[in-house]
Amino acid sequence: FFFSLGFLLPVCTLAMATAEVADGGPIERYVLLAKGARGAACRAVVEQALAAPDVFVFGELLDLDPVKALAGTEHNPWFELLQLFAYGTCQDYTAAASRLPPLTPALQTKLRLLTIVSMAGHSKVVRYDELMSALDVHTTRALEVCFPLCFSVCLFVCGCLFLFLFHSLSLS
Repeated sequence: FFFSLGFLLPVCTLAMATAEVADGGPIERYVLLAKGARGAACRAVVEQALAAPDVFVFGELLDLDPVKALAGTEHNPWFELLQLFAYGTCQDYTAAASRLPPLTPALQTKLRLLTIVSMAGHSKVVRYDELMSALDVHTTRALEVCFPLCFSVCLFVCGCLFLFLFHSLSLS
């Protein structure tokens, strides 16, 4: 079996990135909090941003000096986890799990969604066995549970993008 992801990458990537930028986007509240936080307080902001169900883009947070300052401290595992959510996959987490905080079920789901989008960036068609391996799921049923959620998130983000564009055009 295979699953065609060709349509998913442009839609999800554009929609997620644009939704994050629109009016500051969901990440903006965490960027503002992190700017004034240090140490454990900054780590707590990173935890909140990762757990936020509407945040999928983390580059702005990683660019902040207080967040960068977490590297090499006792809060380094959270800095590495943030980097992983920004640029990594489920397989990257599995390889580094011993030095990273454990993932909640919600964070596991979010990382799986981000992994699917990443895979869509590399190939328009991905085989079920490749997806199962990349997402660390062991049955076809467990894999197929990820698809509706992935589509729901994309549709939600696309809807937000549409509303933002509609609002922007009506103000012009």
